[in-house]
Amino acid sequence: MDIDAFVMAHRGTWDRLEHLIRRKGSLTGAEVDELVDLYQRVATHLSIVRSGSTDAVLVGRLSSLVARARSAVTGAHTPAWRELARFVTVTFPVVAYRARWWWLATAFGFCAVSAVLGFWVAGDPEVRAALGPPEMIERLVEHEFADYYSENPAASFAGQVWINNAWVSMQVIAFSIFLGLPIPWVLWQTAANLGVSGGLMGAHGKLDIFFGLITPHGLLELTAVFLAAGAGMRLGWTAVDPGPRRRGEALAEQGRAVMSVALGLIAVLLVSGLIEALVTPSGLPTWARVAVGVVAEAAFLAYVFVYGRRALRRQETGDIERAPDFAPAS
Repeated sequence: MDIDAFVMAHRGTWDRLEHLIRRKGSLTGAEVDELVDLYQRVATHLSIVRSGSTDAVLVGRLSSLVARARSAVTGAHTPAWRELARFVTVTFPVVAYRARWWWLATAFGFCAVSAVLGFWVAGDPEVRAALGPPEMIERLVEHEFADYYSENPAASFAGQVWINNAWVSMQVIAFSIFLGLPIPWVLWQTAANLGVSGGLMGAHGKLDIFFGLITPHGLLELTAVFLAAGAGMRLGWTAVDPGPRRRGEALAEQGRAVMSVALGLIAVLLVSGLIEALVTPSGLPTWARVAVGVVAEAAFLAYVFVYGRRALRRQETGDIERAPDFAPAS
């Protein structure tokens, strides 16, 4: 074999592979494909040189190049900041958007149940009497309901609220493995507590205090719970009706979507917890506190519907990208 001619013919390929290896952390998709192709070609070159030449220097250079290329190919990954950016701008919003009818229907049902119970409690003295003795209800209405938001330091209260709300959402999502059947029961309990509290406060002429304390954080917090419940029930329904795909494939995709919702809601619930700890008990006027809650809710809905619709138009599903069919080896 004419080693000099061989080197002259393939030097450009080797130099290009060297260049791509040095830039492995910032390659585009097309460049990653090129890296894989050049790796396979240079691995072939190495095999040819080993079998037809005794040039130890050339063998050493190509061996090193192939080893580095193998490391770049098999160990390459998308930078963490890109993965985070994709999750924030594509994965979470498109998953939430695709499940929108589930959690919007959940929100409607929840609010309807809470309203009916609230009017019932407020309008029927016998129902209020059955809920507890008058002195206990008076303590709740006059002190305990409002004191709950200010009796602990803001930092510890925010952490406590965040953990509690995250636990409720994760619990709702976890029930999806039971076809989502327990989720309505969890929502019923929350709706009942909210409706009864509102009814008791309304019966004593304190609805302004009730909504002034609930609205700032409650809009975003309950939306997070509705989203978790909607995603969980959608997963349960997928087990019953997987559509045109095989049941295992549909469940796997929807299960990954539910996990994306769970991760995204950690941040959403952190925001609602901070509002509950810092804004709800603050000395701001009621209109200002309510405005903070309305703005936070509007921002979240705009985020989901704008980014989610945009991603869906690009035929994104929020699922993980397909892994390559094989990993090249020399």
